[in-house]
Amino acid sequence: MIFFNNNIDIIKLFMILYINSFSLLAQIDSTIKLDEVQIIDTQSNNLSVFEYEKLKRRVMRVLPYIDSIELVINEVDLNLSLIEKKKKKRKYSRKKQKDIIKRFSKNIKKLTRKEGVILTKLIHRKFKLTAYQLVKSYRGNFQAILWNRLAKFYQGSLKNKFDPVSVTEDIYIDKIIKENCNN
Repeated sequence: MIFFNNNIDIIKLFMILYINSFSLLAQIDSTIKLDEVQIIDTQSNNLSVFEYEKLKRRVMRVLPYIDSIELVINEVDLNLSLIEKKKKKRKYSRKKQKDIIKRFSKNIKKLTRKEGVILTKLIHRKFKLTAYQLVKSYRGNFQAILWNRLAKFYQGSLKNKFDPVSVTEDIYIDKIIKENCNN
């Protein structure tokens, strides 16, 4: 163990080590090749750590609804394919809409506006259709317009698309989902 009496001794030692390191580097002939490393900055584009964590909480809160929606859509598609008459299909669709509203309305009402926007983006990500297109295909144009107007009343839209190539928020949403869910 080396003991120093004052700061000047420490400075002298560092100077000697510094100078000797150059002579060592001059003697070394071999080079070390390292693999390429990709550095991703999660706080780029002015997204602070706080905002990123807030977005992560929102995405994780909304994500279970996507799985539920997928199950409901698969069930409805299966049952509608078994029904032949158009009138019975409409009746089934209305009944199913009432069941869905009864089942999810309590929880959906608790979502913030921003979580609703994220939900519509995740619907587009999962099904490659906007929420507007889904409502239109199952309930008709009038219902789709009605629900979209209601969403616009709360500064939302059922026509939101998920674009992880050009929209910064969508890039982070995609990153959050891939990190946490492997979807």
